[in-house]
Amino acid sequence: APTPAPTPGPTPAPTQVPTPAPTPAPTQAPTPAPTPTPTPAPTPSHTPVPTPAPMGPMCNPEGSSCVLNGSEDQCCGSLLCRLHNGGYLCRPWGPTPALTPVPTPGPTPVPTPAPMVPVCTPEDSFCVLSGPEDQCCGSLQCRLGRPHASCQ
Repeated sequence: APTPAPTPGPTPAPTQVPTPAPTPAPTQAPTPAPTPTPTPAPTPSHTPVPTPAPMGPMCNPEGSSCVLNGSEDQCCGSLLCRLHNGGYLCRPWGPTPALTPVPTPGPTPVPTPAPMVPVCTPEDSFCVLSGPEDQCCGSLQCRLGRPHASCQ
């Protein structure tokens, strides 16, 4: 007798792999704006600290220049800032002495050479035979001798 073919049972439905839910992108924290780095004040290139000038007298002595009605240039004691020779100087009270003319330097004179006075050569001194520049004094004559010519 023929064996009956087994009847297939219900076909199982294919198992679906569950699709994972999309992972949300991690929310990025907002990047803080870059804080500006404070620019350092430019340091002066090794500027020496000015040393104060030594304190001189707080008043101007006689003959020194001053500024009329200027609080910064005061004359010492009873001296007054007065006009003198075209400038203001600390002067004593009283009549202004006569202006002394300031000598203006003129052209430098060229020294004129002194007139050539014939210089005579004394006795036993060196002379040049028949040379006009070495003449012997008086009646001396330039004669050949040893070790050189001399006035005889």
